[in-house]
Amino acid sequence: MTPFLERVSQAAFRIFHALAQAQMLRVSCLAALVVVALNDHVFKEMPAVPRAFANKASDFGGLYFFPFLCYDIMTVLMASASPFCKRPRLFLCVLVATGLVFLGAKIPGWSHFIVVEVARVVSPFPVFAVADLTDTVALVVLPLAWWVFRCTEPMAGPI
Repeated sequence: MTPFLERVSQAAFRIFHALAQAQMLRVSCLAALVVVALNDHVFKEMPAVPRAFANKASDFGGLYFFPFLCYDIMTVLMASASPFCKRPRLFLCVLVATGLVFLGAKIPGWSHFIVVEVARVVSPFPVFAVADLTDTVALVVLPLAWWVFRCTEPMAGPI
């Protein structure tokens, strides 16, 4: 095998190994993404769907999925070499940060302004957020995400 092909096969193996351990490939995470997609592109356009449901479903699905996505990105970036990169502690930090930023974005006032302005600076996409305290009810999915992370395994096993 040529050195080039050997490097390509090693890189492919690392990518597939990382995907096999990806937390966001859990069935529950993929279901949360389906809820967000259906809600944003189907339910919000249907007059038969109650407004209260259509406004909150994306919050629930997104808040559930986002910590798993951030955790996977952080473990890849940290290359699991750091002593801080122990699974439960890192995921708990991501959960807490997700909850605090979401809470800051939904509370009317200075915290909402700061979170939205930082998001506008960091994001290449337009950012718009409505400060609505009733959206904070979606924070109840974070303990569920913690339980799922601690008590279940991702869909794909190690290679």
